[in-house]
Amino acid sequence: MVGVKSVFLSLVLLGVLFSSYIDIVEPKQARITENQEFYLGTVAPGQTIDFQANPVITEGGKFGTGGNWDQIVVDAVPSGWSGEDSKIYERPLKAKIKVSPTAPDGEYEVTLKAVDEGNLDRIGNLTFKLKINVSKEVFNFNVGPESLETGASQPARIKIRIDNTGYASEVFEVYSEGFPAWNYKKYFHVPYLSQADDYYEIVINEEKTVRGKIIIKSTSSSLITYEKNVTVSAKSNVYYDYKATSHGILLFPFSEQIIYSLISLISQFI
Repeated sequence: MVGVKSVFLSLVLLGVLFSSYIDIVEPKQARITENQEFYLGTVAPGQTIDFQANPVITEGGKFGTGGNWDQIVVDAVPSGWSGEDSKIYERPLKAKIKVSPTAPDGEYEVTLKAVDEGNLDRIGNLTFKLKINVSKEVFNFNVGPESLETGASQPARIKIRIDNTGYASEVFEVYSEGFPAWNYKKYFHVPYLSQADDYYEIVINEEKTVRGKIIIKSTSSSLITYEKNVTVSAKSNVYYDYKATSHGILLFPFSEQIIYSLISLISQFI
């Protein structure tokens, strides 16, 4: 009987030993073992990392067939950072790590713990470390054209492209300065390892040439701001009136709408 108990105890301990891993699914895919240091990637100051892990393991546990991690706990973060533990029993497990908005460029370490609540699955806890690089140079901005003409009171469309090479998503506020009576703001959401393309519009209500600038600012940190000078010339002539119809027209009787639709079509070829 003693021998049977010893064998059972050995199997339990062996199960705990072999259970020491967790599978990361976001923002990278990797299998992490007990006390392992894992390089997560580069993010910008102020960003929030959405960390997700698969709770299921297929080795170890009280029957040697695995078990489930019940929670991810953010155990330790650098000064000025913050962490948010995952909810218990959620699928997948989702923790958040927020970088300090004023964090200098460099490498940092965050400690997390996978928890088996009450050790019911006999897989214990698993502690691991994430290495995170912080850099303001994870974004590439492209704004153009630098100079363009449009009709008076008609929108000048400036293309904005933002490339995000980091491992955290970001929202940017885009606005302009130097253009009279124009306070329009637009927001760009850029997922991690992705890019966003859209247009920012400027309207000048009289015939004149105005030199101003487009400003792109991170909503996470004031350290990340990009500016580009642009010149918009507003003119009044038939060509620009035709082109303006492609941006929409006022409501008119049905017969006139047909005419304006034809003008809009013609404007695409002139």
